[in-house]
Amino acid sequence: MSTIEEIPSPIERVNIREQAYKSELERKINAEERKFLEFELKRTRSHHEKMNARVESLEILKHKPVLLINASDKGTMGQDWIADMDTELLDYFVKIQTGRNYVKKNFDYTKYIPYVFEYMFGFKKDDERFKKVSLVYGDQLPKDPSDYSLIIGTGGEINDFETQPQYLETKESLRDFFALSQSAKVPFVVTCATHQILGQLLHEKNGGTGSIVRNLKDKYGYPATESGIVKFTLNDGQKSFLTSGLDKEFFIMSNHGQYLQELPPGSESLAFNDVCSTQIIEYKDNGHTSGIGFQAHPEISNAILLLVQRYERAQVARKNGITNTSEIEVDTRPTYMVRENVFPRIFDLFLKKQ
Repeated sequence: MSTIEEIPSPIERVNIREQAYKSELERKINAEERKFLEFELKRTRSHHEKMNARVESLEILKHKPVLLINASDKGTMGQDWIADMDTELLDYFVKIQTGRNYVKKNFDYTKYIPYVFEYMFGFKKDDERFKKVSLVYGDQLPKDPSDYSLIIGTGGEINDFETQPQYLETKESLRDFFALSQSAKVPFVVTCATHQILGQLLHEKNGGTGSIVRNLKDKYGYPATESGIVKFTLNDGQKSFLTSGLDKEFFIMSNHGQYLQELPPGSESLAFNDVCSTQIIEYKDNGHTSGIGFQAHPEISNAILLLVQRYERAQVARKNGITNTSEIEVDTRPTYMVRENVFPRIFDLFLKKQ
């Protein structure tokens, strides 16, 4: 039986819990985690090298660069706990996603997102053929979209005005730019928030009223957030050169609470799941493919789960005052299929246009 002296004081209990929290965040990666991270690193490096070979073969990029519009808000993956994690884990993650080294000082993953697309589309660091604009960090959109061969739009919570009403002006500038790019017939690839913004714009330009962007619900009709590794199915009735290299079922990393509840005019669904029929959309202009939209995040490796799960485990450790390393699991389901099979074909959007 414990004596009164052996019972931790409230201050000691707080210290024990905070130490458990800190220990889990700082925990060195184990053999299983390292094996997975090495595999992902090798896979993404191989993809980058193949994409870079394609980039170097494209003469058009010398006078018409690609434009990346980073719509990610300042809160997404910019949390303080990121910088408190094991440095080796973060270095692996940043290298997998961007090909760059992790730099702890003032680290904010949202500022790395343009580098993610730069790397996954095969461009070298700060390549002049890949222009980057980050709206919520004060960058201005160019005046003439036709100066670019391809426009890439990223995700973020910028389109969710239940949580991000402060970005209304930013969203409107994005809409105006997309309207210009549509008139100029510039090919595009959009993900998550910009996928929704463009879809709503086309809905309205074609006489639609109301919003086709709705809060996500599960198959039973309850509010939902689709997060983590998600399985998608190709649409039997729709074949596309963009998705012809995919298996019937495949995985993508996803994180969203809103979606396009119906197809925008001039588009066709390429892939779906139980909660969203507009997961991958092919846009058409006079019968020709003009762009592709992803609700999910094909650019993201599921190595990100190691970060998220570690934070969740640290929160549990803080509550209970103990850590349990025997429960660590690594989800190795592949999420790179779209990157490897669809991304190279996106360049064909502007080559076919010539």
